[in-house]
Amino acid sequence: MPTKNFQELKATGALPSPPGVGLEILRLTNKFDCSIEELAAAIQIDPVLTSRLLQVANTSAVRGSQPCATIQAAAMRLGLRSVRAIGLGFSLVSGHRAGRCSGFNYDAFWSQSLARAVASAEIATRCKIGEAAELFVAGLLSDIGTLALATVHPTDFAEILTRPEASDPSLRASLEQKRFGIDHAEAGVSMLQEWALPEAIVQAISTVDLVAAPGTQHGATMSLPAAVWIAARFATALTNPTRRPIALAEARRALENLPSIAKETLPELWITIAKSWRSWGAVLDIVTTEVPPFEEARTPTTGAESATKELVAEVAITKPQGARILIVDDDPTTVRLLLSLLQREGHAVVTATGAKEALRLAFENMPQILICDRNMPEMDGVTLIRNLRQFEAGRRVYAILLTADDTEEQAVSGLDAGADDYLVKPFRPKLLMARLRAAMRVIHLQERVDEARVTMQGQVADLGVLARNLQHAAITDTLTGLPNRRFAMDHLREEWQRAFTARSPLSLLILDVDRFKRVNDTFGHAAGDAVLTLIAKVLQTSVASQGTACRIGGEEFVVILPGTDAQRARMIAEALRAVIANTPVRGPNFECMVTASFGVATANASIRSFEQLMGLADQGLYIAKNSGRNQVRGTQEDASRRPAAKPAS
Repeated sequence: MPTKNFQELKATGALPSPPGVGLEILRLTNKFDCSIEELAAAIQIDPVLTSRLLQVANTSAVRGSQPCATIQAAAMRLGLRSVRAIGLGFSLVSGHRAGRCSGFNYDAFWSQSLARAVASAEIATRCKIGEAAELFVAGLLSDIGTLALATVHPTDFAEILTRPEASDPSLRASLEQKRFGIDHAEAGVSMLQEWALPEAIVQAISTVDLVAAPGTQHGATMSLPAAVWIAARFATALTNPTRRPIALAEARRALENLPSIAKETLPELWITIAKSWRSWGAVLDIVTTEVPPFEEARTPTTGAESATKELVAEVAITKPQGARILIVDDDPTTVRLLLSLLQREGHAVVTATGAKEALRLAFENMPQILICDRNMPEMDGVTLIRNLRQFEAGRRVYAILLTADDTEEQAVSGLDAGADDYLVKPFRPKLLMARLRAAMRVIHLQERVDEARVTMQGQVADLGVLARNLQHAAITDTLTGLPNRRFAMDHLREEWQRAFTARSPLSLLILDVDRFKRVNDTFGHAAGDAVLTLIAKVLQTSVASQGTACRIGGEEFVVILPGTDAQRARMIAEALRAVIANTPVRGPNFECMVTASFGVATANASIRSFEQLMGLADQGLYIAKNSGRNQVRGTQEDASRRPAAKPAS
């Protein structure tokens, strides 16, 4: 099916994107000549991200190796790609603890995302697939599309969440498609592609909502998609006791087919994942619950169920009457005085004794007003304000600089550094309150601007849905819901170019309903429509994970199979032919059986264009039609001698 772009994310500016340092990490790692030193310098601005990266590096280290003490060492151990992914993931957690979608529980979302992350990393480590740090982030971001919908369409998405079927991701996806023209999985893939994450991670995340684990046939080796899929079931079991038995049974069935994890290790794996979940929950300040032993986990217990109900209950967000204020001063007397004055006025106050601690608190609490001393050890107030102004959240803070020097030069330098106001110490309480009232007027004006922007974002988001629906209509067959001929030709051209560049196989099936005119003449056009709809459903169900099915006109369909050689393509065609031939078409006043003929072609060195490939498949269809119908034929063994021909109806 066509890939959908979540364009309103960019258009509204409401994209749940990594703030500050996370965006800088993305920018740097997109550079061809990005160095470890540049990356470390960007990361060190955020002390919280620094400590978390060091923890990941030391957790994933080979046993016996020296622990990393610097960001440079951690980046060298993890590699630029892993640091990029980790910085992106952790920055998203820090920046999206709450939002405007009333029906969406942000705490529960991050709790389950963290459980997916630690389970993915643990399974990857045990099965020796990929980088554990990257799999951690793959799990953490595996449901990022849900956060995106809650961010960009808060009101409509909240309404969807009230529906009973919304508890099932696949049923919720159908509601999302109807309302937004895109579902949470497609939105997540679009975002991760925009962030240029490795294609293997994007592919793994795109399959997490499938009914069965991808690529887990008996005896298969563990793959990235399978690891993330299984991790998602462990996460459901950890965070939702009512679904725990089902989720664990699904994970067990998938693992039984994979020799890399023995069945008897499941209880130990469960305990390890649970401990890691709770440990990382403490580090990232994400809600977790007590986890029962594996044997008890098979059936829900009252205590665990109660704990999870508390976890998923809607969190009431209370807005203080005053402002959120951060005080930064190494003088305890000044801090106590400010704290007393401000709390008496109804403000929510947080204090820090140094600038580094203040940076951490600023990112965690998002203060509206900062009151900081100019002269402090390690980092002065001017440097603190300058660092805050590098980030979107920091640029919104109203900064008041306290200074013991009332010279003009000091005032000018502080204001030039980014301070909005200054106050000379020792300050007078009435003057401080007057300055705060001025700050509050600015903040209230900013809030009104924000409200206007939210309204505009909602309008732009609706336009994004409309544009996507129009685009979808332009490339979709209205009767069957399959992509139409226009899409098929563009998609075949793209896959042809990709196969040519990567030297990978590409096959094409063309199928035509046998004696379709007779169906219409005998049973009416409603029966003909039912036949086409049935065949479309068979194609969608059977080839969704292997290729793309399209209706190219009348009773004719194509199936584009990238990465599929000639032998496999013929097997797929035979399977489709058999299903169609053995499936009755039923309607209110009719029942009939139909068959279809197939032509098969596979790209090779002698084929010069995708048009020639399609011509060869068309010739195979012609032979199948004229050899008795209801069969699969190909012509490539003597393609050079056979002229192109139009299949019989």
